[in-house]
Amino acid sequence: MKSKRLVFLATNEDGLVLGNVTVTFTQPYLTAVLGIMFHHDHQGRGYGAEAVGAVCDWLTRILGVEKVSAMCDSKNLACRRVLEKVGFKTEGIMEKFFHHPERGWLDSPVYALFREG
Repeated sequence: MKSKRLVFLATNEDGLVLGNVTVTFTQPYLTAVLGIMFHHDHQGRGYGAEAVGAVCDWLTRILGVEKVSAMCDSKNLACRRVLEKVGFKTEGIMEKFFHHPERGWLDSPVYALFREG
């Protein structure tokens, strides 16, 4: 695999893009970092968990990725629920990981999903 980044678009049956799941690979492609973004109009309907679950299944089962990691704003409960629903476990917390212009410094939980088997 030559690409270090893949972007999967989540669409509805009419082809409308609801969001995306971005995968960034690290050498030697045994680990990947996940990014999730869904338009607020489509959040809370299960699209994120379905998309993240499908991407993680493909990464671990087909590509043989051993570990998938993800981080999010600690106050982003929707993102945290998606990751936990798919099977990600919290590995730790990065304190004051990034600064939001309106909300100040934010912590970020670090999640991981390991390939079974």
